[in-house]
Amino acid sequence: MIRVSVHPLFWPLIAAGLLAGRIGELLLLFALVLAHELAHAVAAEACGYRVERIVLLPFGGALIAEPPPLLTARVEAIVAAAGPLMNAALLVAGAVLERAAGESAGGFPPGTLQAWQAGNGALLSVNLLPFFPLDGGRLLQAGLSCLVPYRRSLVGSYALTLLGGSALLFALIGLRQAGWAVATASFWTVVAYAVWESGQAWRALPLTMAAFWLRRTLHAEAIRRFPVRIVAVDGPLTPDGAVGRLFRERYHRFVCRGRPETGGRLRCPGPSPVSAVEERAASVGAGSVQAPDEFRFIACLVRGEDVCRGGCNGSSGAL
Repeated sequence: MIRVSVHPLFWPLIAAGLLAGRIGELLLLFALVLAHELAHAVAAEACGYRVERIVLLPFGGALIAEPPPLLTARVEAIVAAAGPLMNAALLVAGAVLERAAGESAGGFPPGTLQAWQAGNGALLSVNLLPFFPLDGGRLLQAGLSCLVPYRRSLVGSYALTLLGGSALLFALIGLRQAGWAVATASFWTVVAYAVWESGQAWRALPLTMAAFWLRRTLHAEAIRRFPVRIVAVDGPLTPDGAVGRLFRERYHRFVCRGRPETGGRLRCPGPSPVSAVEERAASVGAGSVQAPDEFRFIACLVRGEDVCRGGCNGSSGAL
Protein backbone atom coordinates (compact mmCIF):
# COMPACT_ATOMS: atom_id res chain seq x y z
CA MET A 1 0.00 0.00 0.00
CA ILE A 2 1.46 3.35 -1.07
CA ARG A 3 1.10 5.98 1.64
CA VAL A 4 0.16 9.56 0.74
CA SER A 5 1.01 12.47 3.03
CA VAL A 6 0.24 16.16 2.70
CA HIS A 7 2.72 18.98 3.23
CA PRO A 8 1.58 21.48 5.92
CA LEU A 9 1.57 24.34 3.39
CA PHE A 10 -0.96 22.43 1.29
CA TRP A 11 -3.82 23.38 3.63
CA PRO A 12 -3.41 27.19 3.36
CA LEU A 13 -3.56 26.73 -0.41
CA ILE A 14 -6.84 24.82 -0.06
CA ALA A 15 -8.18 27.62 2.15
CA ALA A 16 -7.17 30.19 -0.46
CA GLY A 17 -8.97 28.15 -3.12
CA LEU A 18 -12.12 28.13 -1.00
CA LEU A 19 -12.00 31.90 -0.51
CA ALA A 20 -11.43 32.47 -4.22
CA GLY A 21 -14.21 30.11 -5.26
CA ARG A 22 -11.75 27.90 -7.20
CA ILE A 23 -11.73 24.88 -4.91
CA GLY A 24 -13.08 22.54 -7.62
CA GLU A 25 -10.28 23.39 -10.06
CA LEU A 26 -7.69 23.15 -7.29
CA LEU A 27 -8.84 19.71 -6.15
CA LEU A 28 -8.92 18.51 -9.75
CA LEU A 29 -5.34 19.68 -10.26
CA PHE A 30 -4.13 17.88 -7.16
CA ALA A 31 -5.97 14.73 -8.24
CA LEU A 32 -3.97 14.88 -11.48
CA VAL A 33 -0.76 15.44 -9.49
CA LEU A 34 -1.60 12.39 -7.37
CA ALA A 35 -2.20 10.29 -10.50
CA HIS A 36 1.18 11.48 -11.83
CA GLU A 37 2.99 10.48 -8.63
CA LEU A 38 1.13 7.16 -8.36
CA ALA A 39 2.41 6.28 -11.83
CA HIS A 40 5.95 6.97 -10.62
CA ALA A 41 5.33 4.88 -7.50
CA VAL A 42 3.93 1.87 -9.37
CA ALA A 43 6.81 1.93 -11.86
CA ALA A 44 9.33 2.33 -9.04
CA GLU A 45 7.97 -0.65 -7.09
CA ALA A 46 7.98 -2.77 -10.25
CA CYS A 47 11.64 -1.83 -10.83
CA GLY A 48 12.86 -2.73 -7.36
CA TYR A 49 12.61 0.59 -5.51
CA ARG A 50 11.53 0.64 -1.87
CA VAL A 51 8.68 3.15 -2.00
CA GLU A 52 8.04 5.02 1.24
CA ARG A 53 5.33 7.56 0.42
CA ILE A 54 3.98 10.25 -1.87
CA VAL A 55 4.03 13.82 -0.57
CA LEU A 56 1.59 16.39 -1.95
CA LEU A 57 3.27 19.81 -2.01
CA PRO A 58 1.69 23.24 -2.59
CA PHE A 59 3.20 23.29 -6.09
CA GLY A 60 3.09 19.60 -7.03
CA GLY A 61 4.11 16.27 -5.60
CA ALA A 62 7.14 14.17 -4.76
CA LEU A 63 7.81 10.46 -4.51
CA ILE A 64 9.99 9.40 -1.58
CA ALA A 65 11.64 6.11 -2.53
CA GLU A 66 14.97 4.32 -2.16
CA PRO A 67 16.38 3.04 -5.47
CA PRO A 68 17.99 -0.39 -5.86
CA PRO A 69 21.74 -0.49 -5.06
CA LEU A 70 22.88 -0.67 -8.68
CA LEU A 71 20.42 1.65 -10.38
CA THR A 72 20.72 1.45 -14.16
CA ALA A 73 19.96 4.22 -16.62
CA ARG A 74 17.15 2.14 -18.13
CA VAL A 75 15.38 1.69 -14.79
CA GLU A 76 15.87 5.34 -13.86
CA ALA A 77 14.41 6.42 -17.21
CA ILE A 78 11.40 4.10 -16.85
CA VAL A 79 10.53 5.49 -13.42
CA ALA A 80 11.08 9.10 -14.52
CA ALA A 81 8.98 8.67 -17.66
CA ALA A 82 6.04 7.02 -15.89
CA GLY A 83 4.57 10.28 -14.55
CA PRO A 84 4.60 12.23 -17.84
CA LEU A 85 3.26 9.17 -19.66
CA MET A 86 0.33 9.08 -17.23
CA ASN A 87 -0.46 12.73 -17.97
CA ALA A 88 -0.15 12.09 -21.70
CA ALA A 89 -2.61 9.18 -21.41
CA LEU A 90 -5.02 11.35 -19.41
CA LEU A 91 -4.72 14.06 -22.08
CA VAL A 92 -5.71 11.56 -24.75
CA ALA A 93 -8.61 10.33 -22.59
CA GLY A 94 -9.76 13.93 -22.08
CA ALA A 95 -9.64 14.60 -25.81
CA VAL A 96 -11.74 11.49 -26.47
CA LEU A 97 -14.28 12.59 -23.84
CA GLU A 98 -14.42 16.11 -25.28
CA ARG A 99 -15.04 14.74 -28.75
CA ALA A 100 -17.70 12.32 -27.53
CA ALA A 101 -19.46 14.85 -25.29
CA GLY A 102 -19.55 17.68 -27.80
CA GLU A 103 -21.64 20.64 -26.68
CA SER A 104 -23.26 18.73 -23.81
CA ALA A 105 -19.97 18.40 -21.86
CA GLY A 106 -20.97 14.80 -21.14
CA GLY A 107 -22.74 15.62 -17.90
CA PHE A 108 -19.61 17.16 -16.36
CA PRO A 109 -19.84 20.60 -14.71
CA PRO A 110 -19.05 23.42 -17.17
CA GLY A 111 -15.32 23.86 -17.71
CA THR A 112 -14.35 20.54 -16.10
CA LEU A 113 -12.97 18.93 -19.25
CA GLN A 114 -11.13 22.13 -20.18
CA ALA A 115 -9.57 22.26 -16.70
CA TRP A 116 -8.71 18.56 -17.01
CA GLN A 117 -6.89 19.15 -20.30
CA ALA A 118 -5.18 22.31 -19.09
CA GLY A 119 -3.99 20.61 -15.89
CA ASN A 120 -2.61 17.56 -17.67
CA GLY A 121 -0.97 19.72 -20.32
CA ALA A 122 0.69 21.88 -17.68
CA LEU A 123 1.95 18.89 -15.68
CA LEU A 124 3.28 17.20 -18.80
CA SER A 125 5.11 20.25 -20.15
CA VAL A 126 6.56 21.45 -16.84
CA ASN A 127 7.77 18.01 -15.78
CA LEU A 128 9.53 17.49 -19.10
CA LEU A 129 11.69 20.59 -18.61
CA PRO A 130 15.33 19.34 -18.62
CA PHE A 131 15.90 20.58 -15.07
CA PHE A 132 16.88 18.33 -12.16
CA PRO A 133 15.01 17.00 -10.17
CA LEU A 134 12.07 17.25 -12.58
CA ASP A 135 11.31 14.20 -14.70
CA GLY A 136 12.90 15.73 -17.79
CA GLY A 137 16.08 16.42 -15.84
CA ARG A 138 16.20 12.84 -14.58
CA LEU A 139 15.68 11.51 -18.11
CA LEU A 140 18.50 13.75 -19.33
CA GLN A 141 20.76 12.58 -16.50
CA ALA A 142 20.02 8.93 -17.25
CA GLY A 143 20.82 9.46 -20.92
CA LEU A 144 24.04 11.33 -20.16
CA SER A 145 25.21 8.55 -17.84
CA CYS A 146 25.26 6.19 -20.85
CA LEU A 147 27.58 8.54 -22.75
CA VAL A 148 29.92 10.01 -20.14
CA PRO A 149 31.23 9.01 -16.68
CA TYR A 150 28.62 9.10 -13.94
CA ARG A 151 30.09 12.13 -12.18
CA ARG A 152 30.10 14.13 -15.40
CA SER A 153 26.46 13.24 -16.06
CA LEU A 154 25.53 14.60 -12.63
CA VAL A 155 27.56 17.78 -13.11
CA GLY A 156 26.05 18.34 -16.55
CA SER A 157 22.50 17.92 -15.25
CA TYR A 158 23.05 20.21 -12.25
CA ALA A 159 24.86 22.86 -14.31
CA LEU A 160 22.12 22.95 -16.95
CA THR A 161 19.50 23.43 -14.24
CA LEU A 162 21.44 26.14 -12.40
CA LEU A 163 22.26 28.09 -15.56
CA GLY A 164 19.13 27.37 -17.61
CA GLY A 165 16.71 27.68 -14.70
CA SER A 166 18.25 30.94 -13.49
CA ALA A 167 18.21 32.36 -17.02
CA LEU A 168 14.56 31.36 -17.42
CA LEU A 169 13.61 33.02 -14.12
CA PHE A 170 15.38 36.26 -15.08
CA ALA A 171 13.69 36.18 -18.50
CA LEU A 172 10.28 35.73 -16.87
CA ILE A 173 10.98 38.64 -14.52
CA GLY A 174 11.92 40.83 -17.48
CA LEU A 175 8.80 39.85 -19.43
CA ARG A 176 6.61 40.48 -16.40
CA GLN A 177 8.08 43.94 -15.92
CA ALA A 178 7.34 44.60 -19.58
CA GLY A 179 3.69 43.75 -18.94
CA TRP A 180 3.68 40.17 -20.22
CA ALA A 181 2.08 37.68 -17.83
CA VAL A 182 3.68 34.60 -19.36
CA ALA A 183 3.79 32.24 -16.38
CA THR A 184 1.78 31.35 -13.31
CA ALA A 185 3.08 31.55 -9.76
CA SER A 186 3.21 27.74 -9.67
CA PHE A 187 5.52 27.64 -12.69
CA TRP A 188 7.84 30.20 -11.09
CA THR A 189 7.87 28.15 -7.90
CA VAL A 190 8.67 24.89 -9.69
CA VAL A 191 11.60 26.40 -11.63
CA ALA A 192 12.94 28.11 -8.50
CA TYR A 193 12.62 24.81 -6.62
CA ALA A 194 14.58 23.00 -9.35
CA VAL A 195 17.36 25.60 -9.21
CA TRP A 196 17.51 25.33 -5.41
CA GLU A 197 17.57 21.52 -5.43
CA SER A 198 20.31 21.43 -8.07
CA GLY A 199 22.39 23.81 -5.99
CA GLN A 200 22.00 21.55 -2.98
CA ALA A 201 22.82 18.47 -5.08
CA TRP A 202 25.94 20.21 -6.41
CA ARG A 203 27.13 20.88 -2.86
CA ALA A 204 26.47 17.25 -1.94
CA LEU A 205 28.29 15.87 -5.01
CA PRO A 206 31.32 14.55 -3.03
CA LEU A 207 28.97 12.58 -0.77
CA THR A 208 27.01 11.35 -3.80
CA MET A 209 30.18 10.04 -5.43
CA ALA A 210 31.38 8.46 -2.18
CA ALA A 211 28.05 6.61 -1.94
CA PHE A 212 28.37 5.62 -5.61
CA TRP A 213 31.79 4.07 -4.97
CA LEU A 214 30.64 2.37 -1.76
CA ARG A 215 27.74 0.73 -3.59
CA ARG A 216 30.13 -0.54 -6.26
CA THR A 217 32.48 -2.08 -3.69
CA LEU A 218 29.58 -3.71 -1.84
CA HIS A 219 28.29 -5.22 -5.10
CA ALA A 220 31.64 -5.93 -6.76
CA GLU A 221 30.60 -9.31 -8.15
CA ALA A 222 27.62 -7.75 -9.94
CA ILE A 223 29.85 -4.94 -11.25
CA ARG A 224 32.25 -7.50 -12.73
CA ARG A 225 29.43 -8.80 -14.92
CA PHE A 226 29.10 -5.43 -16.66
CA PRO A 227 30.84 -4.87 -20.02
CA VAL A 228 34.54 -4.03 -19.62
CA ARG A 229 35.73 -0.48 -20.26
CA ILE A 230 39.41 0.46 -20.42
CA VAL A 231 40.39 3.73 -18.73
CA ALA A 232 43.71 5.10 -19.98
CA VAL A 233 45.60 7.02 -17.28
CA ASP A 234 47.92 9.58 -18.82
CA GLY A 235 48.00 12.38 -16.24
CA PRO A 236 47.79 13.18 -12.52
CA LEU A 237 45.04 11.21 -10.81
CA THR A 238 43.70 11.06 -7.26
CA PRO A 239 41.35 8.41 -5.83
CA ASP A 240 38.45 10.85 -6.23
CA GLY A 241 39.55 11.52 -9.79
CA ALA A 242 39.65 7.81 -10.54
CA VAL A 243 36.11 7.33 -9.20
CA GLY A 244 35.07 10.28 -11.35
CA ARG A 245 36.21 8.36 -14.46
CA LEU A 246 33.81 5.48 -13.82
CA PHE A 247 30.73 4.80 -15.91
CA ARG A 248 27.66 3.60 -14.08
CA GLU A 249 27.14 0.38 -16.05
CA ARG A 250 30.70 -0.63 -16.87
CA TYR A 251 33.42 -2.70 -15.20
CA HIS A 252 36.67 -0.78 -15.53
CA ARG A 253 40.30 -1.70 -16.02
CA PHE A 254 42.91 1.03 -15.77
CA VAL A 255 45.79 1.16 -18.26
CA CYS A 256 48.69 3.32 -17.09
CA ARG A 257 50.55 5.33 -19.70
CA GLY A 258 53.50 6.49 -17.62
CA ARG A 259 55.55 5.94 -14.51
CA PRO A 260 53.31 6.34 -11.46
CA GLU A 261 54.05 8.29 -8.34
CA THR A 262 53.01 7.05 -4.90
CA GLY A 263 51.10 9.07 -2.33
CA GLY A 264 47.69 8.75 -3.97
CA ARG A 265 48.60 10.45 -7.25
CA LEU A 266 49.81 9.41 -10.67
CA ARG A 267 52.32 11.33 -12.70
CA CYS A 268 53.11 10.19 -16.20
CA PRO A 269 56.07 12.12 -17.64
CA GLY A 270 57.57 9.32 -19.71
CA PRO A 271 56.52 6.99 -22.52
CA SER A 272 53.67 4.58 -21.96
CA PRO A 273 54.72 1.27 -20.34
CA VAL A 274 51.63 -0.38 -21.85
CA SER A 275 51.82 -1.39 -25.47
CA ALA A 276 48.91 -1.22 -27.88
CA VAL A 277 48.84 -5.03 -27.93
CA GLU A 278 48.63 -5.17 -24.13
CA GLU A 279 45.86 -2.57 -24.11
CA ARG A 280 43.86 -4.54 -26.66
CA ALA A 281 44.36 -7.69 -24.59
CA ALA A 282 43.14 -5.89 -21.48
CA SER A 283 40.00 -4.79 -23.31
CA VAL A 284 38.97 -8.42 -23.75
CA GLY A 285 39.95 -9.46 -20.24
CA ALA A 286 43.32 -11.06 -21.07
CA GLY A 287 45.56 -8.31 -19.77
CA SER A 288 44.81 -8.16 -16.08
CA VAL A 289 48.50 -7.77 -15.20
CA GLN A 290 48.80 -4.67 -17.36
CA ALA A 291 45.32 -3.41 -16.47
CA PRO A 292 44.34 -3.67 -12.78
CA ASP A 293 40.61 -3.49 -12.26
CA GLU A 294 38.88 -0.49 -10.67
CA PHE A 295 38.73 -1.98 -7.17
CA ARG A 296 42.42 -2.85 -6.94
CA PHE A 297 43.54 0.29 -8.77
CA ILE A 298 41.64 2.73 -6.55
CA ALA A 299 42.55 0.78 -3.39
CA CYS A 300 46.22 1.13 -4.33
CA LEU A 301 45.77 4.85 -4.94
CA VAL A 302 44.21 5.25 -1.50
CA ARG A 303 47.09 3.36 0.14
CA GLY A 304 49.66 5.39 -1.80
CA GLU A 305 51.17 2.32 -3.47
CA ASP A 306 52.91 2.07 -6.83
CA VAL A 307 49.77 1.80 -8.91
CA CYS A 308 50.92 0.71 -12.34
CA ARG A 309 53.97 -1.35 -11.35
CA GLY A 310 54.73 -3.70 -8.55
CA GLY A 311 52.17 -4.23 -5.81
CA CYS A 312 49.08 -3.13 -7.68
CA ASN A 313 49.52 -5.38 -10.70
CA GLY A 314 47.95 -8.81 -10.66
CA SER A 315 44.58 -10.24 -9.88
CA SER A 316 41.81 -7.87 -8.98
CA GLY A 317 39.89 -7.67 -5.77
CA ALA A 318 37.34 -5.45 -4.13
CA LEU A 319 38.15 -3.18 -1.23
